[in-house]
Amino acid sequence: MSTVIDLSRHGQRKRSVPVIDPHQWGKLAHESRSHAIRGGLMPGLAGGAEAVAQRQEVPLLPFTASAHEHYEPAFTVGPTAIGAATVQYNPQDVPAYGYLRSIVLEVSATGGTIGTAVMNADYPYNCIQSVSLQDVNGANIVGPFDGYSLYLANVLGGYAFNNNPANAPSFQGAQNPNPIFYLRIPVEISQHDGLGSLANQNAASEFKVSLTLNSTAGILTSGAFGVAPTISIRGWLEAWTLPAATNNRGEPQAQVPPLLGTGQFWSSTTRPTAIGANIVPLTRVGNLIRGVAIVGRTAAGVRDSTVIPDPILWNWDGNQIFNYSQRLASILLNEKMGGPLTLPAGVFFLPYNNFRLGKMGNDSPDGWLPTTSSSRIELQGVSAAAGTIQLLTNEVAPVEPNQAARFQVPSMTGTVQA
Repeated sequence: MSTVIDLSRHGQRKRSVPVIDPHQWGKLAHESRSHAIRGGLMPGLAGGAEAVAQRQEVPLLPFTASAHEHYEPAFTVGPTAIGAATVQYNPQDVPAYGYLRSIVLEVSATGGTIGTAVMNADYPYNCIQSVSLQDVNGANIVGPFDGYSLYLANVLGGYAFNNNPANAPSFQGAQNPNPIFYLRIPVEISQHDGLGSLANQNAASEFKVSLTLNSTAGILTSGAFGVAPTISIRGWLEAWTLPAATNNRGEPQAQVPPLLGTGQFWSSTTRPTAIGANIVPLTRVGNLIRGVAIVGRTAAGVRDSTVIPDPILWNWDGNQIFNYSQRLASILLNEKMGGPLTLPAGVFFLPYNNFRLGKMGNDSPDGWLPTTSSSRIELQGVSAAAGTIQLLTNEVAPVEPNQAARFQVPSMTGTVQA
């Protein structure tokens, strides 16, 4: 079975792709990577035995060896003084170039004095009240959610070797009234092969970034700045160049990332919770789940682990996948980070992005959790405090973007879950 998908909005021609189940899709992703390394068979000339003799395996340089990293300014908003009201900027166009990997936001402030201000625990990332990345049709790829949620996506998504923005050499946060930090809006899933990077070659149809600057009340817990800081946000395009069919030595090159059209999404849902037993459903189903962050907050909006059930129960279509204490969840996540990690208060992560290297990032589809539109996935357990639980879902959509024709999950009886 195959269907035609329209990639013209990313500068590509329409093409037919097979509709496959997630297990086959994972196999194809693996084979696509392997093919990029070892090359494919060159079609032989017509002519019997002579054609067979001339058929040979031609090395094909992988996409990440054929393309090169590219950076350029994308946009600047501000400078804007933080005030009593939020400031919503006009949607910013992402320059059309090559294959989009991410947008890096560089946030910097000047002129502020501390006064009596006490910063919120989400500071400095909460200087961004809302952020989202939309495709050319206005559909959200990342967000909309707040700057702290984007910070968690950076820390837990595994998009860089040193993936904590707080470790940047220029970082200024804590009680500094002039914050400096960066946040990556991720598009690419795996930097070692370019999986998930999207064609971005149509200047008439561009991706867009929407940003809203937070208010003083949204940034501070109490008090007031002596002088309010003035904030500027610069966006930088992170992309791959367009490789030629061959390099300057005549060697054939992969010209597109593996499984071009495959994309990831980050989204947010929030549910109220009470003291005692709670069930929080995951509403983003139908794709492959790469990870889910759990953020518990009190009624006052303060991150608090007692709002999250302990033990944490995670159920998938009637199967209990996780049943572990918050302490064990932290220990296991620390192992998967490949380095020391102190989880922020009120934050846990259910990782499915650590199965290729044993650490989060540069992962393969093998470990992702397959779901259908009818899948029932729930966080359950007993909470010691009331408040809200936010689920930040990172999901991967295979190349088939038509929901009705997406992959299906076969059951053990041979029937198919629609």
